[in-house]
Amino acid sequence: MPNLTHLSLYYNELDSEFPSFILNSLKLTYLDLSENKLTGPVPDSITRLVNLEHLNLTENVFQGPLLSVDWPKLVSLKDLRLGQNEFTGMIPPEFGFLSNLQILELYNNEFNSTIPSELGRCTNLTSLNFANNSLTGGLPPSLSNLNQLVTLAMHENFLTGEISSNLIANWTQLISLQLQRNSFNGIIPPEISRLTNIQILFLYRNNLSGSIPPEVGNLNVLTKLDFSMNKLTGSIPSTVGNLTLLQLFHLFENNLTDLDENEFSGELSMEWGECKNLTYLHIAENRISGEIPVELGSLAELRNLSGLQNLDLSRNGLSGSITGEIGKCVGLLQLSLSSNKLSACSVDLQSADFSYNDLSGPVPTFRQADMEVIVENSGLCGDAHGLASCNSNPAGGMKSNKIRIAVISSVAAVVLLVIIVTGVLVMSRKTRQSDEEMKYIIEHDSTESMIWEKDGTFKFSDIVKATDDFSDKYCIGGFGSVYKAELSTGHTVAVIFRWCNLPLNEIRTLTEVRHHNIVKLNGFCFKKGCMYLVYEYIPRGSLGMVLYGKEGGRGLDWVTRVKIVRGVAQAISYLHHDCSHTIVHHTSTWTSVAGAYGYMGPALCEYAELAYTMKVTKKCDEYNYNVLFVKI
Repeated sequence: MPNLTHLSLYYNELDSEFPSFILNSLKLTYLDLSENKLTGPVPDSITRLVNLEHLNLTENVFQGPLLSVDWPKLVSLKDLRLGQNEFTGMIPPEFGFLSNLQILELYNNEFNSTIPSELGRCTNLTSLNFANNSLTGGLPPSLSNLNQLVTLAMHENFLTGEISSNLIANWTQLISLQLQRNSFNGIIPPEISRLTNIQILFLYRNNLSGSIPPEVGNLNVLTKLDFSMNKLTGSIPSTVGNLTLLQLFHLFENNLTDLDENEFSGELSMEWGECKNLTYLHIAENRISGEIPVELGSLAELRNLSGLQNLDLSRNGLSGSITGEIGKCVGLLQLSLSSNKLSACSVDLQSADFSYNDLSGPVPTFRQADMEVIVENSGLCGDAHGLASCNSNPAGGMKSNKIRIAVISSVAAVVLLVIIVTGVLVMSRKTRQSDEEMKYIIEHDSTESMIWEKDGTFKFSDIVKATDDFSDKYCIGGFGSVYKAELSTGHTVAVIFRWCNLPLNEIRTLTEVRHHNIVKLNGFCFKKGCMYLVYEYIPRGSLGMVLYGKEGGRGLDWVTRVKIVRGVAQAISYLHHDCSHTIVHHTSTWTSVAGAYGYMGPALCEYAELAYTMKVTKKCDEYNYNVLFVKI
């Protein structure tokens, strides 16, 4: 086919090496072999196709380095896509001589070099994607020459250094900037205000410090913003009120705004009321103080994709009254203001959590409420079950209150904790690299080795000491060996000891799961071939123990059981649809659901072989959920 100019064979079952017949079509300008099973190296003779403008080899099994190809001979190349293969070694510096190049994609490979500075010569580049490799070093200053860039993706590498203000200032055409899951440090440069076209800005899971620059408010078309999992401090700038198109602050594409677990301080800005497109506002576990601004009541479209309207301001330092304006959020069904310092309430919602505050006085609006959502408030009285009557003897009311708390609150929290059991679907990133990384860690671990989602406040030796070197007296059962560790720091954690060899990137994915119905994985470590998973301690046994243990289901009335079923469904839906990588639980049974005062750890490794050798699908979860439904 000597006169062939356009050849598209994508999405077939080709499973050979690079088809040699193609190399005789010297007039080819367009070649697409993507989404096949082609193997082996890219042949050096591909440079015979000097007229090639578009070369797409994405999603195959091509292997080896790319350095043997004389890339500058393909001088006409405008579009080069080599993503999702098994290429290794260096990114060829010779790419920098492809002056016509507009698109360069090398994502999801195993490159382990630095980013070649020669790429700064490719001034026509509009899209550059090196995500999900093992690249090291920093962003070369020469990349500032790429002033036509529209999308830049360098996430999930090992890149370090600061995000240079000179780079940011020259990338004014960017629509999407993704630098998350690296080790960038320093501040978020104020020059970020120059990115006036930016719609997606992801810097999460780095080591960025300092405050959020108020200049972020100049990004008027921004819809997705994620600065989480850094070391940011200070207040949330009021200029966020200018981001009227803002939909999420979170990687998970579920219209979530997630600023929790940073160290933000100061007061909630009234400017949030201008963010009319917000659907889910989550600012839990910070140091936010002051009163709740009434302007939040204007967020009439507050809802997430599944239809569950949710506002979470829990575990901060908010004070004053719970304003009735929040109740004006159209359709708002779920509100969490627990663990603050609030002293008054004028909100009547179907589902709200005001526990652990300083509320007092009559609460007629809580007539249908469960005790667990109003526990640990000093002076509440009213018609709700378990509350003292406002006209009755206070001592008697307190006694009744305590009895009700012991029976209901201890049996099932409003926040049902569902455990992730294995089944992280095989991600786009190759597990071979992660297995090698794990092998290295296991072979080189030290007596103090510990890998944390965030900076740990204690060491592995502290856990050993707290459990008396994992003595049986600290074993609390569950899948594998689960130990309760009460640390000298005041932390109480549950530690699962397993013989297991899960790839690190899958485990790290679990540390990013954030849902109010899922037990949080705080961190993990490896010691002498063993894996230790450190979970948030939940002071109750499994649902199975509550239903069929000594308690025999005592206190689990019909309303509570419905809440459990609903909570499990919400958690499974989150794992299936709202995580950055779909997670299949596939063991949502009555023994894998945690209650409120005990611990049942997930069988993360128990079913690892099943998860990676069988086609476990969402249907498995649906089946198990139906079984759980019947059991409850």
